[in-house]
Amino acid sequence: MPQNSANSPNLLIVDDDDTIQRLLVIAAQDLGWRPVAAGSGQEGLDMMDAEIEAVILDHGLPGMNGLQTLGRLREKFPDVPVIMLTGLNDAETAVQALRAGADDYLTKPFELKRLFDLLRQARTARKEAPTKAKSRPKGAAKTTLHSNNPQLRQLLNHLAKAAKLDSTILLTGESGTGKTYFAREIHRLSPRAAEEFITVSCPALPRELLESELFGHERGAFTG
Repeated sequence: MPQNSANSPNLLIVDDDDTIQRLLVIAAQDLGWRPVAAGSGQEGLDMMDAEIEAVILDHGLPGMNGLQTLGRLREKFPDVPVIMLTGLNDAETAVQALRAGADDYLTKPFELKRLFDLLRQARTARKEAPTKAKSRPKGAAKTTLHSNNPQLRQLLNHLAKAAKLDSTILLTGESGTGKTYFAREIHRLSPRAAEEFITVSCPALPRELLESELFGHERGAFTG
């Protein structure tokens, strides 16, 4: 639990919803944190300093959104734990948040206990990371995506295993579920990581050309 000996804030809360902001401040104080709140990304960046030990960051901020704010924050404070809150319950948003440097994310509405448990776990993981890095044997690349969400953790585990296969991999899912992000991560973890990752927009290609590119064609197939 955070120490109460100093007077400077050690938890930054960035959310433009006054009700949620006040709720988080009260809950944080009850748990021994010394929170400071901001209503926008820029205001949060202005408040950020070396005394801040953790950040709760909303995704849907006005002006500079949460992902943009996180990117700016990571430039100066790469090691501070960040939990992102989002009202968008889709995998692509989650992957974007994790890619941008969030330690984890929660979809609104959320349980306060769950939020502060994630915050505590993120602080612990950040402190233990240097020790684990030194003891980790050299070998295959590790996934850069991490989460305490059981379903996403299982998916990331399958993703890492699939990347080792010398085989064609088909990712299926509705639009916006993060297929492109997972495909890039599979490529990054694969033995072909040094090669270029090339994307092809299938809907933009004529049906005959797409079939030819994917399955090949016989000589004279396109003559009139």
